[in-house]
Amino acid sequence: MKNVLLAGLLLFAGCATDVKVEKTAADLKAGDRFPHEIWTGVLKRINKGGFIDYKALIADRKAFDEYLGFLAKYSPSSHPALFPRREDAMAYLINAYNACTMRGVLDRYPLASVKSEAPAGNGFWINSAYPLGPNETFTLAQIEGKLRDMGDPRIHFAINCASLGCPRLPEEAFEPDRLEEQLERETRKFVNEERNVQVAGGTVRLSSILKWYRKDFREWQAAHGQPDDLLAYVRAAGREVPAKAEIEYLNYDWGLNEQKPEAGK
Repeated sequence: MKNVLLAGLLLFAGCATDVKVEKTAADLKAGDRFPHEIWTGVLKRINKGGFIDYKALIADRKAFDEYLGFLAKYSPSSHPALFPRREDAMAYLINAYNACTMRGVLDRYPLASVKSEAPAGNGFWINSAYPLGPNETFTLAQIEGKLRDMGDPRIHFAINCASLGCPRLPEEAFEPDRLEEQLERETRKFVNEERNVQVAGGTVRLSSILKWYRKDFREWQAAHGQPDDLLAYVRAAGREVPAKAEIEYLNYDWGLNEQKPEAGK
């Protein structure tokens, strides 16, 4: 029993417990829009092409904590009337994953990589839990699991694990009314970056994301009557690759996606 209690305390120690949700999150009612624009404002200030100025966020995190406060006070499970559509829930979870990832970095800053934490380098995703809705906390792994259960593999091009190998974090929040457009945009952007898809003769080298989550792409293709073919998925997303080729997977860069200081500063 002592071990169980200690494990619970260690998990809770990673929670965003200093977010004053009653003071930072205004009351929302059915029909109101969840204020993802707060997250957009944060991203426009500290995000340049997917590289994050963590020092600037640490220096001024008022808006960031305000958004965390809204995430902590409302969720699709606690306030379903605020999230009537699948797009509402999915946008919430994508933004929550990205914001909580950033919170996880700030809680550990400075760090070189999110992949350095025990156990087995996966601690960043399982050691800390974040409040989403009242009286509930979720690890990043659990938030990702909720998104994967929604059956759209494009989420893997929208969520960002604060690493250089990840999809670049866009400079705006994901919004329910634009979610389809944004997911398509980020998917096309990802497969058309040379760092993620490389063609050399009869070989196509793909980001390891397509290997790690192969099951999600396979299930989506099966559900849409398409063959189990990663290259076909990449082509449909807008990248020209051979119809038949040997597939290899690229090494993943786990370095932190931090902006480098400008020369002379």
